[in-house]
Amino acid sequence: MEIELDISKTSIYCTLTEHLGLQKVFARFVPHKLTYDQKLLRFQHSNDNLYRQDGRLFDQKSHFDNQLLHSYSPDMAPCNFYLFGKVHLPMKAKRYAHVEAIQKAYTGILAAITGNELKHSFDMLLDR
Repeated sequence: MEIELDISKTSIYCTLTEHLGLQKVFARFVPHKLTYDQKLLRFQHSNDNLYRQDGRLFDQKSHFDNQLLHSYSPDMAPCNFYLFGKVHLPMKAKRYAHVEAIQKAYTGILAAITGNELKHSFDMLLDR
C-alpha cells in the first residue's frame, strides 16, 4: 500500500486504526463492528454461495467422517465399553517394550477382575 499510495507505513496504520476504526487480526485489518450495510452484504454473499449450488448443496451425501462419533460413548460403544476403565487405569502411564508385554499385562488385568464386576459390566451393556 505504501508504494502504491506513496505514503509512509505509519500514516497508513494511523488512518486504518484511528480514522477507519479497523483492528489488526491475523495480519489483516478487519472492522471491529460491521455496519448494517456490511452485514446485509455478507448475508447476501452467503446466500449467493448457497444458491450457486442450484439447490443441490443439501441433497448431496454428507462428507462428515464417521470418526466424529466418540468411541467411548456408551451409545456407540463396543461391547467392552464398561470394562475399559477397569483395564485402562492400571495400564495408564506405563510403557511396554513389545506387543506381547501389552497382551500379557492386559490379560493379567482381565484375570484380576472379579466375577461380580464382570457381570455388572455385562448388565450395564444390556441396560444401555
